[in-house]
This record gives sequence, C-alpha cells and structure tokens, in this order.
Amino acid sequence: MSKEARFYGGGEERRGKPSEHFLLGSLRSEIKMYVPYDEAIKIAKDLQREDPTNPKKLFLKDLRLAVIDALGLVDEKAMDRVKIYTAVDSPLDHWHGVDVFIEFEDENGKSSKIVTFDASIKDEKIESEREAVKKEIKADILIDKVPDPDVDGIKPYLEKVEEIAKLAVEALKTRPSLGGQA
Repeated sequence: MSKEARFYGGGEERRGKPSEHFLLGSLRSEIKMYVPYDEAIKIAKDLQREDPTNPKKLFLKDLRLAVIDALGLVDEKAMDRVKIYTAVDSPLDHWHGVDVFIEFEDENGKSSKIVTFDASIKDEKIESEREAVKKEIKADILIDKVPDPDVDGIKPYLEKVEEIAKLAVEALKTRPSLGGQA
C-alpha cells in the first residue's frame, strides 16, 4: 500500500478539512467571493495540478477506476473520457458544497455529464446531509467515512469505493448532458 493511504488514517487526518485534503487533495484557491456554479466548475478544472485521468491521490484514483468499471468501459479511449477533479478549497467547495466531481465526456468530446460529491467524516454533518437529501442537498453524493486500507483492511476500503462508484454511475445516468463541456 502506498504511503499516501497511511496519511488519511487516523488522528488529525480524520477530522474535517485535513481529512478532505489527505483524501481528495486541495486547490487552495485565492478566490473567496461568490462564484456561480458553472464558473466554479471551470475554475476548479483550471486549478487542477494533476491529470484528471490519472490522479495521484489513492482514493481519487480508485474511485475513478471503480466508476470506469461500473460504466463497463473497456478500451483506453473510452476510459479517458472519465475525469475526476478535486474542488477542496475552491469556490465550488466554499459556495456550492462540492469537494470532488467526476466528469464523463461523450464520445466526440462536445458534451459531458457531471456528478458531484461532498466528503464529510463529522457524524452530525453526515446525519444532517442525509436528512437534507429529502429537502435540498448541494452535492449529488455524500462521501462519509472511508475505511483506511492500512488500518481497516483493503476489502472494506474497496467495498466503500465501489459503493460510491455505483451511486455515481446511477447519478450520471440521470444527468442531462452539458453542451460544450462544463
């Protein structure tokens, strides 16, 4: 297992923003004013420090691959249409409650679908977010506690990643395509 997997294991890393940082990375955007959703997506994409088809963060890499598997994609060109972006510490995070998002481009690259995630390990936030699903939730999917593969074992970790990926694919299937890519 990579060193990275150990970093989001316990103690400080399991609380709030440090957990998001270790699990998802961050953008550290200097933009603090309100930005509309579509513009916030573009800013998050522009601020990426990594290739969205090959993220360095273990969880992002594993989630992207699990989404690819759940979509049934087998050739490399099709797999490259699935991109994952962190939004932690960006206007998308601050104003729209989105920590990470996956974009699935159509075959010609002219439009895409996006599914968004909010990550939280705080029990009170998880419960209130679940209740908010009935009312209004900002992100499509809540990522709650992700097992640490080094501490909890690889099987619970991969089961959680696959569970999240299945939810993402269900959400992608219901999304309208965004023309001209988001």
